[in-house]
Amino acid sequence: HHLYGTSRLGMWRYGLPVPTATTAPAEGATLYDEYNTGSRTYEMSNHLGNVLATISDKKLQHINAGNAVDYYLADVVNQRDYYPFGMLQPGRSYGAGYRYGFNGKEQDKETTSTTTYDYGFRIYNPALGKFLSVDPLIKKYPELTPYQFASNTPIQAVDLDGAESMFGWSIGLTPEHTAATADSWNKSQAKIFNGSASGIKKSLKKGWNSLMHPIQAIKNMGSLIEEAALDLSTVKVAPSPNIDAKAQDI
Repeated sequence: HHLYGTSRLGMWRYGLPVPTATTAPAEGATLYDEYNTGSRTYEMSNHLGNVLATISDKKLQHINAGNAVDYYLADVVNQRDYYPFGMLQPGRSYGAGYRYGFNGKEQDKETTSTTTYDYGFRIYNPALGKFLSVDPLIKKYPELTPYQFASNTPIQAVDLDGAESMFGWSIGLTPEHTAATADSWNKSQAKIFNGSASGIKKSLKKGWNSLMHPIQAIKNMGSLIEEAALDLSTVKVAPSPNIDAKAQDI
């Protein structure tokens, strides 16, 4: 069973006998969640929805020198690190496998020998960084290859369903929240741009002046050369004594 809030939180493995040493409640007694500790798995995801780790609802005791519990530790079931396009990093994962991974998508190992992900419209191969079939919205985005993933921006965006990219910060948000966040983002960017407009103008003017200075220097150099040429034209050069008479006559 899946556990959901505004998005998927994890999974509940109903009927899993964990822990096996727990004393069963007496007949007729109320069955509380504590008797099923460890059956729930919660996802630890980043802004792209990548499931980086999963923890169970079981807490691990830390015993101090006085043989007393001073704090508890999380029960980490597994951990994964991904390359930007979703392939698992060698030596950077441990624990039992989990059903979901990169972008929070379900793993599909039926298509190839390597791990692939089912995005709904298409199957994605993280080792290649490409989908295995043509983008259904290819006519809408002629500037992109039909096999591209997340518009080739895997660090800031995800491919929502194998058809269109989506910024990572908007994952799991309601349409209203997403629109409000986007509007706030646009306003903040406009404020930054307007606030720095004068600075941009100054930078452009400074850059233009820097560009014009060498041009002016070249013009000045040309004037100096012309003046020098005029001065040289008035200079009379005496013939060399080594030049023979014929040459001098010429």
